[in-house]
Amino acid sequence: MGGLLYLTGLTVWLAIAGLAFPYQLDYGEGVMLHFVREWAAGRPIYRPLGSPPLVTANYPPLTILLALALTPLLGMTYTAGRLWTALAIAASALLIGAWVRRAGGRRLPAWAAALAFVGSPYIYHWAPLFRVDLVGLALTLGGLYLVGRSQEPGRSRLLWGAGMLFVAALYAKQSFFFAPAAALIYLFFFGSRRRAVLLAGEIILLGGGLFLGCNRLTHGGFWEGLVVSNVNRFLWPEFWKQLGDFGCTFAVLIGLTAWYGVDKYLRERATPRRDRVRPLDLYLLTSLASLGLAGKAGAWENYFFEALAAFAIGAGLGLARLVARYPENSASLWAQRRCAPTPGRGDGVRLALAPALILIQVALMWHTPAEAMRYLRWTRQSNEAIAPMVDAAPDPILSEDMGLLVTHGKALEYYSFQYSQLARAGRWDQSWELARLRNREFSLVILEKGTRLDVDRFQRFTRELLSELDRNYAHTATVGKYELYRPDPLRRERRAEFGDPLALVGWSLPLPSEIRPGDSFTLTVVWQARHDMDVDYTAFAHLVDGEGRGWAGDDHAPYQGLYPTSAWGAGEMVRDRFTLTVPPDAPPGLYDVQVGWYDPVSGERLPVDGSTAVRVAVVPVAGEERDAPDLTPLGLGFGDLITLEGYSLRIGPDAVEVLLRWSTERYLDADYTVFVHLGVADDPARIVAQDDGPPLDGRWPTSLWLPGRAVDDLHRVPLPADLPPGRYAVRVGLYDPATGERLRLADGRDALVLAEIERP
Repeated sequence: MGGLLYLTGLTVWLAIAGLAFPYQLDYGEGVMLHFVREWAAGRPIYRPLGSPPLVTANYPPLTILLALALTPLLGMTYTAGRLWTALAIAASALLIGAWVRRAGGRRLPAWAAALAFVGSPYIYHWAPLFRVDLVGLALTLGGLYLVGRSQEPGRSRLLWGAGMLFVAALYAKQSFFFAPAAALIYLFFFGSRRRAVLLAGEIILLGGGLFLGCNRLTHGGFWEGLVVSNVNRFLWPEFWKQLGDFGCTFAVLIGLTAWYGVDKYLRERATPRRDRVRPLDLYLLTSLASLGLAGKAGAWENYFFEALAAFAIGAGLGLARLVARYPENSASLWAQRRCAPTPGRGDGVRLALAPALILIQVALMWHTPAEAMRYLRWTRQSNEAIAPMVDAAPDPILSEDMGLLVTHGKALEYYSFQYSQLARAGRWDQSWELARLRNREFSLVILEKGTRLDVDRFQRFTRELLSELDRNYAHTATVGKYELYRPDPLRRERRAEFGDPLALVGWSLPLPSEIRPGDSFTLTVVWQARHDMDVDYTAFAHLVDGEGRGWAGDDHAPYQGLYPTSAWGAGEMVRDRFTLTVPPDAPPGLYDVQVGWYDPVSGERLPVDGSTAVRVAVVPVAGEERDAPDLTPLGLGFGDLITLEGYSLRIGPDAVEVLLRWSTERYLDADYTVFVHLGVADDPARIVAQDDGPPLDGRWPTSLWLPGRAVDDLHRVPLPADLPPGRYAVRVGLYDPATGERLRLADGRDALVLAEIERP
């Protein structure tokens, strides 16, 4: 009992700590406070799905109304909602203790049952939260308790109160129908069928009437929020895991409940069934059925509350039967609760077993406040650190922690879990949120740690949404438990497919004005999975010179191995970063940055476009740019794509050398060819010598030019030995080798005359 008191004290401490804590502690709290804020401002919270902002309440209104009633006194904070949670825990514990005391006839088992419930880790975790679950639990237990009491002589009117509590529980959370089901089954088969019909009628008329009225007032939004939007997928692996955790944590409570059932059957098998079965007995069965909801996406310990309460009551009654032997002629423990239990032979073993079982249950539930204190401290520090960034960012902001937006007065435009579940169920196309990410309309995106690397754990976002986030936003900072993303479009979008499994979507490579040996630079790449994979490939980025020798490289699994390709979904896009350092002994020149993938087991690279790597950039290391003091400035644009900044011309006895300085202000999609023609001055069609080719002999194709960076391109046009005398013109321009179409100047010309040469 000392152990139970200790665990209960921890729950009480955490509940009190939560009352004064100003930040969200659980994902659902922020949206609950948002709904309180909306109603306080006179705005609707039950809205038709698909109507921006994409936030509609998916729980009934009772808990929100209760919190709203306290906001004039406590302010627009989490305190009001959390206070109702604390009161609900106290009420549930009192009901559990009273039930065991009345049915079991002993005080100590009643205390043990109540304390085991409050001290359980499930209630401990939920005690400081503004959520609907425990309010609904207290109401539904209260209704079931009144049903039992209504069977006593002169207390039939309590049944009306039971019906009102059942309806109130359903309007706290719509899944609390298992206790009403147990009550109706009990009354119909083991009590008065008339009372069963009356109770059912009260629940249907009161609850259904309220539902129809609310739905009419909200123009259908009530139905859509409570029913249509609750389409959470059922996750069998998560269900079995949570069920196993529950069974291990409360093994003694479950065992004592089983003992209660067996002992009750053996002792009272001669008693008429109508007198033997009580509402609790049926609730033990229906609460087990409630565990079927624990496999829903997003379900956690809150979906075990009804089973926990039922097992706490059953364990208390089992404990009472374990430590005392009632008279054999007791027709009903409920009716004979005032009979004093009398010790019998062999009861010593059972009396010794009782505290041992309680001690084992304490050990199974044992925890210390260290983790909660760490989490409270970490949450406070994270919120205080991120507050200036949230305040400075203009609306709209997309935040997984919706409480950040509510407490900072920001607009809440997207309830991620709700619409992610609709999308996973095929009832929402995500075009609204994906377009906003694609257009980079969110000034800031805030995720919690682990969300990006474990997409399906909490299912608050879809892979499609996080793909668009990776494509259009860059992770800029980690602030405590938060990951911050800001708009960062790819500077170059160009697709390349690496075999069957992977593809390159695009990349960014911001380079300093001059790269020297010893400097480092960062390449950002966005990959895409073409289908699900069972191989964990390794990505690479290599710095390679013109002769194919590697000078630097960065090979790694995505996210430093934390998000292997086998975890990617079909079509998912993932942003990756590579850091390359130019070696100190690297000679001046042009270097290629090549990216690709390989199997780390076999070392085999994935093929791409007839090669094993894709050139994504050319890095000029200091010393390559030519000194051209006699450069003639021009600044003429070809097709509004490429600018000829200037040129220098040298005419020799056997060749004409032309140095062209090009630049561009945008990323180019095509690899244009440069032509330098020597032709008859008055007849452009008569070409006597030429040099056509990609810039720098293909070492720096136009598709890899960096906006704002000048490219010096040298061309040598050999003069024919039999060149006849006359006047010749040097013409330059660019064309697309795929189509042969030339880029034109602003005046419509497709070539620029640099100079005229007189051949004597």
